[in-house]
Amino acid sequence: MSLTKYSFILFILLAFTVSCTAEDDLEVPIQKTPVNYQTLDEFGEYHVLIIGNSLSRDAFSYVPSVIIDLCPNITIDFNIYYKSGVGLSSHWNSIKQGKTDHELDTFSQSEYRWDTTIGISGDELIRSKEWDLVILQEGNVICRQYERFCNNIQTVSSYIKSIHPNTKIAYVMVPAQPEGNSTLGDYSSDEVWSMFASATQSLEENQDVDYIIPCGTAIQNARHTYLDDLGNFGHLSYEGVHLQEGIPCMIEAFTATQCFFDIFTINASVQKSGFQITQQIVSTIRVPGRHGGVIQGSEKDYTLCKQCALFAVGNPYGISTYDR
Repeated sequence: MSLTKYSFILFILLAFTVSCTAEDDLEVPIQKTPVNYQTLDEFGEYHVLIIGNSLSRDAFSYVPSVIIDLCPNITIDFNIYYKSGVGLSSHWNSIKQGKTDHELDTFSQSEYRWDTTIGISGDELIRSKEWDLVILQEGNVICRQYERFCNNIQTVSSYIKSIHPNTKIAYVMVPAQPEGNSTLGDYSSDEVWSMFASATQSLEENQDVDYIIPCGTAIQNARHTYLDDLGNFGHLSYEGVHLQEGIPCMIEAFTATQCFFDIFTINASVQKSGFQITQQIVSTIRVPGRHGGVIQGSEKDYTLCKQCALFAVGNPYGISTYDR
């Protein structure tokens, strides 16, 4: 099942806001649940497991905060099964062999922070509860070609479904490497993103996963705006691999949060979120594996972040360009 069915509605809603006009000015205090534009009376309990590396930390570290900001009555259990620099093949080897060579980042809603546990068995973790959603993330080189990683997706997905038949499986498209990264080879960042998009679309067409989370498309959208200038490395990046803390990571967070809402048919839009990042918030919630100093933003910047995210959700396999 694809999130593209929302594209028509999203394009109609956002057609009037492409000019990136800032929303009403709000002062966002430093507190556990920042002031927001819209608080919804939504209830429910959701157990989410992400299997990935540091790129998953980039994408999902702020998702619980945005969800709580908009839907404080929701109970969320967010977990990242993490090992640095590896893809699904390595994760799977650890799972099937019962290795305890991974870390687990868990977001505590009551404490409003992330905590990390080392020495985690993936098999025990997956069997430990009924997961509502499992999100898979592949390495950012192998995922250029569907044929190179589809077996990894199918193997891990089938294993999870054999234990939890009702668990929804999603795949997160990671960002293409930015211009200036040597791993691009002879390709541009846009060309590598296009490879990612084509491979991800094949996952959807072959029904290897239930949902797509197009974080990579949202980042590429933003690289066609003035936000591209952000980051120590430029192009939203800290050092040419990871997104820099702050605005760059929030683009992915808004994308993943909107997908979470859509997957579970929660009537909420990140366009109404008032959550913004400061250095104090990053420290308070103990963001795991942070990269660089926090890039804070204006209301206009956050409006554009949300637009890049929402256009990606509506059009995951195409770049929605803006005037720089």
